[in-house]
Amino acid sequence: MTRVLYWNINNFSLNKIYDTSSAARRQRSRERRTHILTVVAQNPPDIFVVGEVYDRTPEVGFQGIPVNQTRRVGVACLRLLAKIRRRLGPAWCLVPPLKVGNYGRRESVAVFYNSATLRFTGPWAWCLPPLGLNQSTDPATLASGQLRSYAAAWRAGLPVPGTPFNAGFTDGLRPVQEWQGAAQWAFRDRYGGVINFPTVDDRAPYHVTFLDGAGRTVKIYAIHTSPASAPVAVGALSAIPGIAAPAANEVTVVIGDFNVDSFGFFVAAYNGLRAAGYEMALDPNFAGGPRAVREPYCMTHLIKPDLALPYTDNGVPRDPTHNVYPRLGYMGGTAIGGRRATDVGAIDNAFIRYVLPARRPARFDTTVVNTVVGTPYTGIRPPAAAANLTLNLANPTTLPNPVGVGYVPPGGGVIGPMARLFQTWPEFGVIYSTSDHLAVLVDV
Repeated sequence: MTRVLYWNINNFSLNKIYDTSSAARRQRSRERRTHILTVVAQNPPDIFVVGEVYDRTPEVGFQGIPVNQTRRVGVACLRLLAKIRRRLGPAWCLVPPLKVGNYGRRESVAVFYNSATLRFTGPWAWCLPPLGLNQSTDPATLASGQLRSYAAAWRAGLPVPGTPFNAGFTDGLRPVQEWQGAAQWAFRDRYGGVINFPTVDDRAPYHVTFLDGAGRTVKIYAIHTSPASAPVAVGALSAIPGIAAPAANEVTVVIGDFNVDSFGFFVAAYNGLRAAGYEMALDPNFAGGPRAVREPYCMTHLIKPDLALPYTDNGVPRDPTHNVYPRLGYMGGTAIGGRRATDVGAIDNAFIRYVLPARRPARFDTTVVNTVVGTPYTGIRPPAAAANLTLNLANPTTLPNPVGVGYVPPGGGVIGPMARLFQTWPEFGVIYSTSDHLAVLVDV
């Protein structure tokens, strides 16, 4: 079994976890860092994918090269790796995060993994391609002698010679060391045409592969679409040959922030993945249950603290700020302008396909890591039809005073004070400041 944790950590950079501009900001960044490590360590994954690594700065760069290891984004990734190693052990590594997308849509993705349970196998390699610029490239297109090693800081984050975790892989032509592998950031369809998502400047999926202890190839396609064009981008995913037609003994995991609600108006964008044999991890029985009952359990997007509410009023009709457990009034979306809550927000998910002899593990868990009400979702009156959308993994609430989260009796006098308490920094504020998304965890 391989456990995968995906989390869109909003605009992840150094200020998120190490802000030294003032004593107050230093303390708040320390609390955000603690929150991230708490989520990671509660049910330790084998692969931890951080989406929305911030790289929209004027720094000169192009797709397929790592972020600068000496600048704020690179330092943040390396410092988080150091903290993960301290918490979970020295075998943890980091695939050097590459730039994806152009201009204001450019970001990166940080993929941390446990090298004691997995071997990183690319699928691309860090090399000197024909253009003469070091870049992640399909190793099948390289001539002899074009492989390169990363800069020292990135190399130190990988299994390198002299460590007990070092291992290599082969691209079919030559040996490639694990510390020379790279993520894939560009794709062609089965006819050789370039696939855009939907333009050349939009972020493509971020593809990494691993070999697990059972000999299976675990393929991760980490997704963070541009919101304005998300349905078109999601629809294009099934044109990727590795997604449309996985090879034998492969487990393919398409996971991330799709920016398309799993139950919403554009849900047909997922039809290509479904037609290719992928199962929606958070709600595999979506077609068999009513949206009103099942959707709150698949919500992952958080509302701004000053709009968020911790309760549902009994007897009040369902609306974006008086909702059912576990969504209550703190999850969903915001309308144009950001000052009105909406009832949309099931946008992070995972789609999984196994190709024999790779099989689903005998026990597999899937959950939304919700540290507001806690998971598994067995709290206040969970509807029976939806109670099993998250299974055995425990993620307790991190709210210091969670007493106001839940159903409030009609006419209860605690509504105003509890709402104000819930919205403060020590409560929901630190969770939202870390990210406006909840993490998704799947066992494959």
